[in-house]
Amino acid sequence: MISCSKQKQVEKTPFQYAEDEFILCDAETVENDSVFQTSLEKYKCSNAWNQSNDLAKSGDYSVKLDSQNQYGFGVKLENLRAGNFIRASVWQLAGDYNGTLIVALKGENSSYVSRTYYGKLNVEEDGWMKHNLSLIVNPGISEAEIYVFSGGKTTYFDDLQIERFNQIPENNYSESLELFINPKAKTKLLNSINDAATGPVILDKHKDYVKAQLLSEGKLSDIKLKLKGDWTDHLTSGKISCRIKIKGNSAYHQKKTFSIHHASTRNYIDEWIAHKIAEQEDVLTTTYEFTNVHVNGLNYGLYAVEEHFEKQLLESRNRREGPILKFDETGMWEMIYQQMKEGTTYNLPYFEACKVGVFKEKKVKGSASLLNGYLQGAKLLQLFKHGFINVGEIFDLEQMAKFHLIQDITAGSHASEWHNRRFYFNPVTQKLEHILYDVMPFDNGTAREFLHQRQFAEIRRTAEGSLDLPFILNEEYQAFYLYHLDRMTAPAYWDSVYTQNKNEISEIEAAIQIEEPDYNFDPERYSELASFLRATKSSLISQWEEVQTQYSSKEQWVKEKDFIQLPDSLVLAGVSLNAYVMSNGTKPGYLIKVENYHYDEIEICGYERENWKGHAEEMQTKINLLPFWVDGNETEFILDFKPNKLFFKVKNRSDRYFECKVSPFEKPKGISDRMELETRESWKQYCNYNSNRAVLKSETINELICFPKEIDVVMPAGTKIDFVEGGGMVILGSFMVEGTSSNPAEVISSDSISTGITVLNAKFVDVNHLKIDALSNLKYKSWELTGAFSVYETPTKISNLTITAAQCEDALNIIRSNFDIEFLSISRCASDAFDADFCTGTLSNASFKNTGNDCIDFSGSTVIIKNVEIINSGDKGISGGERSTLDLYNILIMGAVTGIAAKDQTVIHANRVRIKNAEYNLMAFQKKAEYGPAFLYVVDDDFSHTKDKIVVDVGSEIKVNQLLFKGESKIDVEKLYERF
Repeated sequence: MISCSKQKQVEKTPFQYAEDEFILCDAETVENDSVFQTSLEKYKCSNAWNQSNDLAKSGDYSVKLDSQNQYGFGVKLENLRAGNFIRASVWQLAGDYNGTLIVALKGENSSYVSRTYYGKLNVEEDGWMKHNLSLIVNPGISEAEIYVFSGGKTTYFDDLQIERFNQIPENNYSESLELFINPKAKTKLLNSINDAATGPVILDKHKDYVKAQLLSEGKLSDIKLKLKGDWTDHLTSGKISCRIKIKGNSAYHQKKTFSIHHASTRNYIDEWIAHKIAEQEDVLTTTYEFTNVHVNGLNYGLYAVEEHFEKQLLESRNRREGPILKFDETGMWEMIYQQMKEGTTYNLPYFEACKVGVFKEKKVKGSASLLNGYLQGAKLLQLFKHGFINVGEIFDLEQMAKFHLIQDITAGSHASEWHNRRFYFNPVTQKLEHILYDVMPFDNGTAREFLHQRQFAEIRRTAEGSLDLPFILNEEYQAFYLYHLDRMTAPAYWDSVYTQNKNEISEIEAAIQIEEPDYNFDPERYSELASFLRATKSSLISQWEEVQTQYSSKEQWVKEKDFIQLPDSLVLAGVSLNAYVMSNGTKPGYLIKVENYHYDEIEICGYERENWKGHAEEMQTKINLLPFWVDGNETEFILDFKPNKLFFKVKNRSDRYFECKVSPFEKPKGISDRMELETRESWKQYCNYNSNRAVLKSETINELICFPKEIDVVMPAGTKIDFVEGGGMVILGSFMVEGTSSNPAEVISSDSISTGITVLNAKFVDVNHLKIDALSNLKYKSWELTGAFSVYETPTKISNLTITAAQCEDALNIIRSNFDIEFLSISRCASDAFDADFCTGTLSNASFKNTGNDCIDFSGSTVIIKNVEIINSGDKGISGGERSTLDLYNILIMGAVTGIAAKDQTVIHANRVRIKNAEYNLMAFQKKAEYGPAFLYVVDDDFSHTKDKIVVDVGSEIKVNQLLFKGESKIDVEKLYERF
């Protein structure tokens, strides 16, 4: 199958059949005063002089280690082959935190060590604890030495057990994928592994992509992959962690980019549970699942699979595409690598120097909307980094409360480390949302405490450790947190989570146990932790109130770092020079902002042009910067050409040049456009308001006004508002229109220049008898939405709404809301009439006439549509996409390019449908690789269902009454629409 579908050379390693071996050393019998006997005669176990009859797990003897004799046991396995599977275990008497089981792997050109960690072990009732270690032999490894290490303190080990298999035994888990890596790519990958394994962390230089192929569910896809992870534990088990990008119009489980890693690196099923809870709570998170992996024919067993930070993550969780931001952690890992390499500690401003980065940088730079989103989001993240107190202006506080609580109820705080945080900039709300990932539940064993309690106990924290202080001081956040704490620690909550996922947990657990027989998922510890948290809630509140009383700013909380002169040899690229291309207005040249985070002076000597890479140009006037902790460590200057890199020297290393990549983005500063808009209070002059109620007056409004979230906005019957010169309304409280059939309310734009009506995260929308004419969409600086009337995350009820001559992409746009709409009329709009994204609701008794594009367009929505008339649609009469479910009743479509279209895993059921004068009556197709085929079922129709009126993509199907149409080949939708 593979050779027929792809003419590419791949190396498929033949299986090496050998007899499986079981070796047990119980420390009971010593030979020649130096070695222990084992269960297999050909294997001897060294270090027998440490035999002791003080204590034993079994029998009479164990191995006693102390500061003088730190190594015990010792079995060597030889003639290892790639793909061999080794499983080792040993018992240790509980008490000494330094004890570990080690497997040292060696080959002609490579060597590395795999080990266990005491803090992750469970203590048995008899006071002993078991170290378990399993690994796959990588190519190039020929022998392994297995032994224990005391860490220099007195401890006891017993019953070393080793199992050697030809390869990992197969399990019964249903998911699998196979990777094919050609010899050249395999060699490059192995060289990176061998080099990275010599140090403590995996550096960027080890993470170059290589070409490969992926086979899943019978489909072979071209991919590229690279090493992934920070610490080298992602390599030493033999199950290397990889980032995989799928090329072309293919996807793996709706993912274009994802990672695979050993399930142990995130604590097996516990990480999966944390993600399931996040999905249930509508907290953004990566998809986390499991699969079996084969590489060039060798079984590598069960892996965890995690999607990367791309638009598929957002769309699958009902968010519009927006940039995903992060703090650049390069400097921190450079420092850690240097410290561990030299065995010393440096206090460097790695957090102060970190820039606001973004995923898919090239794509962001090429998209005006994504670029604007990044620039706005970077401002918010920069404010967050520097301790901006009004954190509710930056984040959705309820989402943040649940983000922290998911870590509390799974005993995992790793996701709150500053370098693990990922942020989605929501282009609709202009706020950030944390993306939960890398939780590592129960990573601290059985430790039980609230994340915030740990923060309370360390008041004098570094700047990077103080990120959450503004939440702690925010009363609205606290109210959300305590409300959801009660709900998410209730016994019924965990029971529900476990019951919903019990079958899948059992399947995953069985697959893990094939490789690690002692592994068991423990659901009881979640219940016990929840009970503990509920019982200590009052203590948490007391501590919380004390902190709120004593601290009101980050300056009181943050511990100042003591930066001192460091060795002359130490220069870290990630903690030295930062450079940005700033806006220079209409002036000639490029304004460059530079900052020195190095502990000594810097001289900028030259640069490389963006359009002339590889060519260094000397600067006639050198730029000198003082050390970062004193004034004079930053400046701005003009260059004639846009730079890609700057070259510099440092005072303590004048013997060489260093280089700094110039950020293509400005350094973020100031507040976001929404924050600026919300500072205005001009809304007061257009209404009569009392307490929290604002009653709109008939007015001409020539500016965009914003009603705060505590204000309910009322539009009485007969009120007429004229938006001119960009006038419009943003409503954050609630919106009520009280028009009647004889006296409707009206909103018009007499000059057709407006910013429309936008309702965000409000309590509700209740519209009765409202007429809207010639409105456009929200457009305030870089903040832009698509609807003349837009509603986001707000329960919506509309009766008798008429929209005419909308001058924007959507006349009516509802997002992430439940709606009930009847008697809707939209006509003469420039583009789409009614667009709903990620909604549930009903639409009945509606009329759409003369639209520039689609009349009804739903994405990721579940909607019932009844009694609708569509006349002269510029494109599709009714369109459903991105896994929508639409039920249609009594639909008339007169004039359209396509009558009804289902795409990307959408299912449409239609009854009593009439379609006249359409180029295509019905369409069903898959447009996006991450989705599947679509299905459209129609009954009781009176239109002609000839084949030329029906378009069906391969895999999709359309059924008209009893006549079934199945796609026979892939259709090119773009080409199909070219002539329109």
